[in-house]
Amino acid sequence: MEVDNVNFWGHLPTILDAIADAEFISLSVIGYPDAIIKANQTKEELYHELVEHSKVYHISKIGLTCFQYDEKQKVSAYSARSFNFAITPWFLSANIQAELIAKTVNRTFSFSYDTLQQLATNGWGFNEAWERGVPYLTRWEAQTVEERFLQPWETKKPLDINKLDAESQKFRAWANEQITSWLKEERLTNRRIALTRQSGFLYVVEALLGGHFANDIEPELCLAYLLVVDRDSRSQLVSAFRDRLRAAENRNRLRRPILLIHSQLDMLCHFYSTFLGPLPETLDGFTKEIHDIFPRIVDSRILYPLNNYPSHSFDRHKTSIEFISAAEEEGGPVVTPVRGFEYQNKMAEEHGLYGWYSNLAFLKVAAKKLQKEQWLSKTRPEKTCGSMRMKTRKPSKLFFTLNPFAPNSIISRRSSICSSVASGMTGSMVDTPPSVFGDGSEEEEEEEEEKQEASEVHRLPPWGAVFWEKFGNKLILDNGEVLALTTSIPLRKTRIRNL
Repeated sequence: MEVDNVNFWGHLPTILDAIADAEFISLSVIGYPDAIIKANQTKEELYHELVEHSKVYHISKIGLTCFQYDEKQKVSAYSARSFNFAITPWFLSANIQAELIAKTVNRTFSFSYDTLQQLATNGWGFNEAWERGVPYLTRWEAQTVEERFLQPWETKKPLDINKLDAESQKFRAWANEQITSWLKEERLTNRRIALTRQSGFLYVVEALLGGHFANDIEPELCLAYLLVVDRDSRSQLVSAFRDRLRAAENRNRLRRPILLIHSQLDMLCHFYSTFLGPLPETLDGFTKEIHDIFPRIVDSRILYPLNNYPSHSFDRHKTSIEFISAAEEEGGPVVTPVRGFEYQNKMAEEHGLYGWYSNLAFLKVAAKKLQKEQWLSKTRPEKTCGSMRMKTRKPSKLFFTLNPFAPNSIISRRSSICSSVASGMTGSMVDTPPSVFGDGSEEEEEEEEEKQEASEVHRLPPWGAVFWEKFGNKLILDNGEVLALTTSIPLRKTRIRNL
């Protein structure tokens, strides 16, 4: 689905619901050229190059695909909802409030020539991309605008009223009451709506980060028919709208989705710089910040050998063919695009054909690996004893064989045999006690598991599985080097402040 500033607000509740219910979310962006990679460049040097690179170029398109596993279908499968957002750095100028926001934030930006050429090739002129894009504010811009735009009096140095005479104090109290009353009415409402409208895509970003958005989105923007209903109906509609957003926010914060990327480090740097603020000075600081806001990241390169996964410098058409071939193989997870939310083939570079089939290929390859190595689907059985972590063991077969209280154990069957012989019973009533086979060792259990026929995997395991411990939170650089994200940081608390 193509999303621009015309239909953004009408679809925003649906977008937030899709993010809240997703198990996987694929994120891809376009709008900047590939950074020039130098030979023998260290990870730190590469990061500093990307920091400077992200200051120059602006993101023009963002693709999101939300994968939700639906068990209610006749054949359980992943349902996919794709959204392609046109993004613009331009400030709205619909009224005086919007113009004041533009003056409050000093923003510079530039476009890549390749990006503009690509937009033109796919039917997007420069003016169209500029005017139809969804606006946004970064987090730090939103904070600045709120302080200077919605709460201007709180940023001023307070007046010492004790130094005023009685008449001046009386006038000051009257003026303060009049100004406060005026701000709380239409003027403040108009400013709040203008701030919400300019924030735009920031609410989608907050949903991706597990942040707050339910109380910040103005119903008037999403429910255009509020202006033509009576007061009682309006109150009910606004209440239902708020409840829907709060429910989506709570679901999103309780179960964070897995972020699936295929543009790796440069994409994360540009995304952070565009919507969150200035990048950290060091690579270590950046990895900590990224793990804090995206605690579950998977790079689709991680399952491919270096020689088999083309980098950005390779032929993209050839890459798409390889992904299509892998995605269309039989078996594995089934993915069904939801009608009306299919991927668009117009922008085939990232989140069109290439992005869609790279996601399917990852699910197929991951499922085959899980089918072949079933132990990857398990969670590590551990119990905590003080500061030590001890692995629990399954009771051995010898224990069940010799346990007198267990059915068919040697002792219980021996007692039954003796009773039968004493009463003169013979034949099938007197069986030979079972032999003691095996000692319950882990090696023996693993051999038995290998003998079992491996079934197809139609759903990837939850985040706590060994599979994600092995392949999650690692980025693959173009030179094949692995960049591990910090995993020692505890689950983050709320860091998102309300707008």
